[in-house]
Amino acid sequence: MKVGLLIFTLFLITAIGVNGCNNEPVTIPPASTPQTPNDEGMLFTPTARIRVGRSAIGRGQAYFSGTTEFYNGTLRTQLYQDEKPLDWWPADQDIEVNGYFWEIKVSTPEELPVESLYVLKIWNKDDPSLYGVHGFDLKGPPLISELQ
Repeated sequence: MKVGLLIFTLFLITAIGVNGCNNEPVTIPPASTPQTPNDEGMLFTPTARIRVGRSAIGRGQAYFSGTTEFYNGTLRTQLYQDEKPLDWWPADQDIEVNGYFWEIKVSTPEELPVESLYVLKIWNKDDPSLYGVHGFDLKGPPLISELQ
């Protein structure tokens, strides 16, 4: 028990020493926004100024949330299916950034094509050069039987 407590204490001291405990505000360094295809050809922005942290798409609903490099502001989004903007997506809907966090919930058609590639583009309404992209598909992970 004492050994575990000693190891935990050393871990805390090391973590504080490495990360610092100087009460300075955390700053997020500026980032570039290159569009990079991964192995499947999907686009991602590894250093985006606006990031998607969570996404969920089900029958009739889509939810996206994430963070930004700016504390507050207003975002706009557009969802693309196979590089074409979807006309049912509310591209003119304002999304408020509150404490670096944003989220959007949207009604979708009941059935979306599973074989398509989707890309959500998010940008700052007042400065479109601050943006991020999130590529995804609706196929889901492979089944175990597909891997054998």
